[in-house]
Order: sequence, then structure tokens, then C-alpha cells
Amino acid sequence: MHHSYILWLASLLFALQVAALPATEANANLTAAGSLAGERGGPCPFSQYAVPLLRAYSSSLTDHFYTTDPQEMEMAVKAGYVQRGYAGRVFQTRQPYTVAFYRLWNEGGSDHFYTTSMDMRDILVKRGFTDEGIAGYVFDKQRYRENVPLYRLHHQKDIDTFYTVSWKEKEYAKQYYGYTEQPTAAYVFP
Repeated sequence: MHHSYILWLASLLFALQVAALPATEANANLTAAGSLAGERGGPCPFSQYAVPLLRAYSSSLTDHFYTTDPQEMEMAVKAGYVQRGYAGRVFQTRQPYTVAFYRLWNEGGSDHFYTTSMDMRDILVKRGFTDEGIAGYVFDKQRYRENVPLYRLHHQKDIDTFYTVSWKEKEYAKQYYGYTEQPTAAYVFP
């Protein structure tokens, strides 16, 4: 057998073993260590489980909203949001090497904010944001060749945070709508 095939098989077995473990803090350390396939940017063996991160916008609130739940999106549309396709594909349940993508709501600024950082989530909750739970599971770095950055942009005047996988859309929002690029929010599938 070829050496690369053995490495691929070993990393696949490791991923399957980790996926079978319950999602606990102790097991998070196993996935944080990475895999041989993921470290090398190979194909993701479980990308077929990714679902659209649905996207909507409310002009009255000046807010972008993202969810993997079609019923939640339907409720947002009934509340005045306009659905605008999806911002990428993520996981609804934890998969190997993924991290939670937390959703927070800023009532004062009418803004949804998403982050992979528990520390950032906790800081924002202390500042008055409402923790709305986990929007999905994403990669905190580019693990597989199919992963693309989920860009985060912020509009200071309108207090709006916008997320997209499209470099062109990101640049357009900066140039024509006054958004400022922030650090990459996560890595997802297009």
C-alpha cells in the first residue's frame, strides 16, 4: 500500500472514531488536534452533511440574519425579513474539527452577530447582547480544500454585521455601502 493511502485511511478512521464520541468538552480537544487529511487540505469526508446557512435582511432593522433552520427562516420572513439565498454551507450538528458558530442579538443596535469564540460570546453577553444559541458548526481555519472564508463586514453607522463567502460581494459592500471588513468569521463550504 502507498504511504499516502495509509495516512488517509488512518485519518478517516480517527475522524469516524471522534464523530462517534459524544460532543463533550473533553472530546473537543481531540478534534482541535486536527487530522492528517484536514491538515493537508484534502477533501472533506463528511461535506455531504453540510446544509445552507440561510440568509435574510430586514431593511427596517438594518439587520442581516442567518440560520440553518428553514422554519426559523420562515418566521423571520413573516416578521419582515427578506430571504436572500444562503451565505455558505455549514453543519447543523457537530462534526469532526468543527466549532460552534454562536448567534447573538444586540437589541439596542438591532444587529445579529456571529462568532466562533466562546470568549467573544461571553463578553458580548456581559455587554447586553442576547445569546441565541448555536447557528451551526463551522471550521475555525481552512481544514479542507473545499473550505472558503466566511467574510465578516460591519457597518458602524447602521450597526449591521454582514457575512458572505463571495469576495466580489464583500468588496462591493465595502466600496458602495460603507462596510468595513473584519477578521474572517469562519470557514465554510460554498
